[in-house]
Amino acid sequence: MSERFSRADRRALLRDDEPYLSQPINVGGDSRRAEAHVRHLVRLFQNDRAPSPCSDAIAHLSALAERTVPVTTSGPVACRRGCSHCCYQRVTVTAPEAFYIANHIRRDKEKVARVIETHQRTKGMSHEQRLAAHIPCSMLVDTVCSIHAVRPSGCRGTMSLDVEACIASYVNMSSNDIPMPLDHIQTMNVMRVLLGAAMALVQFPMTGYELEGAVVAALTDNAERRWFKGEDVFAGVDVDTSAPPNFLSAITRMAQHVAPSV
Repeated sequence: MSERFSRADRRALLRDDEPYLSQPINVGGDSRRAEAHVRHLVRLFQNDRAPSPCSDAIAHLSALAERTVPVTTSGPVACRRGCSHCCYQRVTVTAPEAFYIANHIRRDKEKVARVIETHQRTKGMSHEQRLAAHIPCSMLVDTVCSIHAVRPSGCRGTMSLDVEACIASYVNMSSNDIPMPLDHIQTMNVMRVLLGAAMALVQFPMTGYELEGAVVAALTDNAERRWFKGEDVFAGVDVDTSAPPNFLSAITRMAQHVAPSV
C-alpha cells in the first residue's frame, strides 16, 4: 500500500472530488469518479455527529444509482409498477442498508409490525423454501414496494427483460434463467464495490444479512451506535455468504487504491 497522502493533499483532493459527487458513475471509464464516491462514503460513515451515518451513506449511494441507471441501462425492460413476482424471494442486505430501512420505517407501526411478523414466519428459510411458501416481502403492499425510495441494492439490482421468465422462476420455480440487461448488472456491481470498499476502509464487516431479520435487529434501541462500537447487533440473523471471490477481490483492490487518500 502506498504512503498516506499529506493532510494538505487530502484536502485538495476532497475539493477536486466535489464536482463528481453529483454526477453519474462512468461505468467502465476513468475510475476517478468512483474513487471520489468511496472517499465521500468514508467521510459519511465517520461523521459521528450525524443521527445516522449509515443512512447518510446509503442515501448518497442510492441517489447515485438513481442518476446512473438511466444513463447506463439501455433498451426496454419488463419491470413495471405493480409487477411483484420477484418480491417473494429472500433478500440480502448489508448492515448500513438495514439501518437505513429501519430509520425509514421505525415511526410507521404497520410497517414495523409487518417486518416483525414476516421475520417470525421466515426465519431460517432458504431462498427456495421462501419462494415455495410464497411469503411476500414485508414491505410489499398491494403489489407495490412501500419503501421503493429506500429499497436495498439487491432490489435495485433486480431487473428483467421478460416477465414470463420471472413467472417461471419466482412463481412456478421451473427455471432460474431470467434475462437481465448486462449494463444494468455492471452498474449495480459498481455500486456494491463502492459500498464494500468504503466499509472496508472504516473496518466495517461486509456481511450480507436476510432483510427482515436485519431490519428487526436494526430497529432495537441504539442499534446503529452499538454496532459502531463493535457490538454484533445482528447476532442470530441469517447470513448470506454467497458473494463470489472476484467480487470481493474488486472491493479489496478499490479499498487499497483509495486508502492513502483517506
